[in-house]
Amino acid sequence: MAGRKKSKKRGTRRKPTPKNGAKTARLNLLIRPDLKDWAHKYADRMDKSLSSIINDYLLSLRERERGGDCVEQI
Repeated sequence: MAGRKKSKKRGTRRKPTPKNGAKTARLNLLIRPDLKDWAHKYADRMDKSLSSIINDYLLSLRERERGGDCVEQI
């Protein structure tokens, strides 16, 4: 087809596997192009999907907010 751009192949990424049969929802983000490029390279190096990295990070933030990571200092 004329006029179609070829998509860049960045390597294979694993699709995130929902834990405990949980359903997933789509979220669109706007980020700087250089940060997007770095994030895709980071995900490839870690052999994870970008979705799983973001999910893990947001889950840790939520847990921290709930006090799950708080350790009382003496």
